[in-house]
Order: sequence, then C-alpha cells, then structure tokens
Amino acid sequence: MNKKAPDGIKTTVERIRRRISKRGEIKKIVTIDSVDEEGTAHTTTEVHKTLNDCGHIGDTGGTCQVCGSSFTVCEACAKGGLFTCDICHRIFCPEHSVESLFHPGKRFCQADGFRGLLMEALKEKK
Repeated sequence: MNKKAPDGIKTTVERIRRRISKRGEIKKIVTIDSVDEEGTAHTTTEVHKTLNDCGHIGDTGGTCQVCGSSFTVCEACAKGGLFTCDICHRIFCPEHSVESLFHPGKRFCQADGFRGLLMEALKEKK
C-alpha cells in the first residue's frame, strides 16, 4: 500500500425518487463498501430521498390521519399548519379536510368541519 494513498474514501450520493404515495417508501439508505487494488477502502452511501405530496423533497414530517402513508408532508409544512385542522391540530390531506369559507388558509377536518365553519360564522369580527 502506498504511504500517500488515503486509508479510506467516503462518498455520499443523494438521489431524488418518485412520490412517497406511489412507492410507499419514505427514505432509503444504501451503503456500498469496496476496496481498490491499492488497498484503499471506499464507502459509498446512497440516500434516496422521496418527493412528499406537499411538493417538497426530504424527510417526512407528518401523514394524513385518515389516509395514513398515502399523503405525506414535509416537516416545514407540518409545523407551518398548512395541512392541519384549526380545531384538533392534526394533519389532513385536502381530500379529508375542507377550507374555511370566511378565512382562506384555515382548514377543518371532516369531523370538525361543520362545527368549525359554524364557530367562524358566529365569531365576532374584530
């Protein structure tokens, strides 16, 4: 083995895959170890990231409470409240929630939908 050759080389490759709902796989990590003719160990880590249903790539922050893993959102959308019910604060997909008539951007799940719309209608405007 050559003294100038490094003992090991680590490489990380990130790949973007299809939507999670189509594959059912949230994140996949593959590690490949090999040694070349000079004795240098090569470790290649492949991180297969998937596209969430909210349109962002990366780790999943939450899933729809009704659909399960068929609708996923990233951490930023889960914390930002874009897909959360305004009453129970759980994550729901657009198919299982309804947007407020009076305040666009607020959503209500099917269980809280009528109650939430009624509460907003009766709420005093400031």
